[in-house]
Amino acid sequence: MVLELTAPQGAGWRDLIALWPKVLIYLASFVYIGLHWINHHHLFHAVERVSGAALWANLGLLFLLSLFPLATAWVGEHRFAPAPISFYAAITLASALASAGLVRTLRRAAALWVLPRPGGATPGAAIAIAPTDPSTGP
Repeated sequence: MVLELTAPQGAGWRDLIALWPKVLIYLASFVYIGLHWINHHHLFHAVERVSGAALWANLGLLFLLSLFPLATAWVGEHRFAPAPISFYAAITLASALASAGLVRTLRRAAALWVLPRPGGATPGAAIAIAPTDPSTGP
């Protein structure tokens, strides 16, 4: 999965400036994928175990994120035309929903831990639950 910027055809500054739509959509995609990567990294640091359902949810998220280079290239090439923008928006929405689904799948399996933080604050308390040991009760 590679986002791509190509060099301008000419050697002048105007040729570089003419690439602004591609640079803008490249930057937006880079930030969006980067945010998913950071969130994914932090999410899986809080995971105790991974179920088969979580693996499938993760694979679905990866598939949707893998469509970003296509959507990015299409939007950049056609200067924000309606169909490419609609496709890009659909991929963005679908990947956000898939990410939420992954979190929900992990919560349902009680695989997320709530880790105490010094001073009593709990990071990720809104999304994480601590699993209970069935032998000791709730």
